[in-house]
Amino acid sequence: MTFSFKTALSALVSVLLIVVAISPLAAGDVIHYTLGIPNNALSIYPAPYADLTVNRTDSTHATITFDSLSTGGFTYLFMAAQVADVNVNASSWLIGSFFETNPPGFSHTVLSDGGAGNVSSFGHFNQTTDNFDGFSHAAEEVGFILTNTGGTWSDAGSVLTPNNDGFLAAIHVGVCEEGHCTPDLGALTTGFAGNGGGNGGVPEPASLVLLGSGLLAVGRLLRGRK
Repeated sequence: MTFSFKTALSALVSVLLIVVAISPLAAGDVIHYTLGIPNNALSIYPAPYADLTVNRTDSTHATITFDSLSTGGFTYLFMAAQVADVNVNASSWLIGSFFETNPPGFSHTVLSDGGAGNVSSFGHFNQTTDNFDGFSHAAEEVGFILTNTGGTWSDAGSVLTPNNDGFLAAIHVGVCEEGHCTPDLGALTTGFAGNGGGNGGVPEPASLVLLGSGLLAVGRLLRGRK
């Protein structure tokens, strides 16, 4: 069967029209924050330490994901109490569906609700979480789902709000040499980091993601019809 250039062009135009139509709905549903402000214990180690993704799946639900980063030859793994903390922009909410990914050799555990509390030098957060104590249970990704029971969120950027000290989020990490993180070697040190005062945040360009996916689909279709 012959798959003409005209047919391929028509398919590409269709993809572009779909992207244009739905991108206003998708844009702003995901936002990223960098956690790069250390407390004293982490101050000698290079930032950033972690990436925070807020994915607002609808007006009352958001998935909060913290991903470990490696910077300047060091890796920062999430561990222990007050492991991943946020200041939720809602009068009431539920937290649940905890998830965690551990590097090879580290023991798997599940996060738990730590309630509200002060986190190192980053002030009071209305939602903290705890992990099992000890570096041997450290994780490279942790997260949970928030459900707004006291209102709605208009976009991903409205899910979290700065606390009285200006921070949206904080983490508790153990430091290890990149490529040499094992429970047996342990952590070089442990400490906390904040997102840097809640300035900005980077929305994910949803329309570009969708366009890229569409172009890949057209490419596969072209190859399949040759």
